[in-house]
Amino acid sequence: MSNTRRYKVTGNFSIDKLAAALENFLISKNLQSQTISNKGFIHVQARESYNGRSVFALDATAQVDISYKNDILVATVGSGNWFIKRGTVTIIGYVFFLPLEVTSLITPYSQLSFNDEVFGFIRKYLSSNGKV
Repeated sequence: MSNTRRYKVTGNFSIDKLAAALENFLISKNLQSQTISNKGFIHVQARESYNGRSVFALDATAQVDISYKNDILVATVGSGNWFIKRGTVTIIGYVFFLPLEVTSLITPYSQLSFNDEVFGFIRKYLSSNGKV
């Protein structure tokens, strides 16, 4: 389940500063996060700090994709799997532990709550010119 929102951005805006602020926000919620950014686009993953499946890169995550072009910011919040290149360990993990992945999915209520928190953070960030 993913949700998308669009925001009109005015003034001096940096998507990289938003990415850093969003990552700090997620860390303050006791989540582990990582950010991948490219010019005009960021992808943020967040997950609980540790569970047994994280060793094999199989645990569920909340994901945020944000793009910025022509003063329009588009944010999409959804869920997916934590992705880190771990070579053979990841392949072995998927083969042997994939059935366990079904039990680690984010519940719909938690996902909706996460969506609201992230969209609320982005709204506050934009309305305060990055002073969150």
